[in-house]
Amino acid sequence: DFLLCDSTPGELFRLSLCASVVQNAVSRFMKRAYRLEAFLAPFFTAQQYALFQELQAVTGLLISGSVALQFFMRIWFDNSDLDLYVHHRHIAAMHEFLVGAGYAYLEAVPSESFPATKERLDSVFQLKIVCSSDNTSAKYSGRGVFAVLHYTKADGTKVDLITTLYCPFQVILGFHSTCIMNIITYAHAVSLYPHATFLEGVSYQNKAVKHSDDAAFKKYTDRGFSYLTRDEALTRTEFRFQRRVGDRFSWIIPLR
Repeated sequence: DFLLCDSTPGELFRLSLCASVVQNAVSRFMKRAYRLEAFLAPFFTAQQYALFQELQAVTGLLISGSVALQFFMRIWFDNSDLDLYVHHRHIAAMHEFLVGAGYAYLEAVPSESFPATKERLDSVFQLKIVCSSDNTSAKYSGRGVFAVLHYTKADGTKVDLITTLYCPFQVILGFHSTCIMNIITYAHAVSLYPHATFLEGVSYQNKAVKHSDDAAFKKYTDRGFSYLTRDEALTRTEFRFQRRVGDRFSWIIPLR
C-alpha cells in the first residue's frame, strides 16, 4: 500500500497488465482502495448504500458521469452531483429510495408533485416520445435520455436521476466525450477508454459539436483533459477497433 497509494489510475492500470505477482498485489490494493461504499458516503449512509446496491442489481441502474470518473481517479471534484441512469420503468422505485434516503424532489414543473410528474411522463413514455420542453436538459442531452429528475438535501448534496427510453448503457455510449464513458454497476466499475483517459489525460469528442456541449467540453478541459482530433484518435489502438464492454482495452474493477 505504501508504494501503490500514491500511484495514479494510469499507473495502476499499467501495473495490472504486468506479471501475475504484480497483478495480484495491485488487485489486493484495489480491493481496499476502490470501495464504492466509502466513495458514496457523502450521498448515502451504510444502510442506505446496502439498499442502493440491491436496487442496482434489480433495476440495472448505472452510476456514470463525473462521479464515476472520480471513482477511478480516486479524487473528488467540487460540487459534483451523483448521476444515476436507469430505465424509466423504475422511476417510482428510485424516487421512493431517494426520498427515504433524505432527499427532497425538486419539482420539474412548478407546483407539480412527483405523482403528477410521473403520470405525465408515463403517458409520454408509452408513445416513446422524448418531451424535451420540460423534462430533459442540455446537460444530459443524448441518445436515449427520457427524463431528468433532480433531488437535493439540506446540506446541498445533489442526485440527478436520469431515466432512459431503452438500455441505460445506450446513453453512456452517446456521451459527448470518451473521458466520461465510465460506468459503475452493482458488481463492477468499468472504464471503456482507460489508456486515453488515465494514462494520457486525453479525450475524444464522440459526436458533432453542439452549442449545448460547449460548457461540458470546457468543464473537462479545466479538469486537465485535452481533446483529440479524429486523426489523432485513430492513432490510438483503443479507438481503431470494434469495441465491447469488458474487452482487452477496458479497465474493470470488481466491487464484490
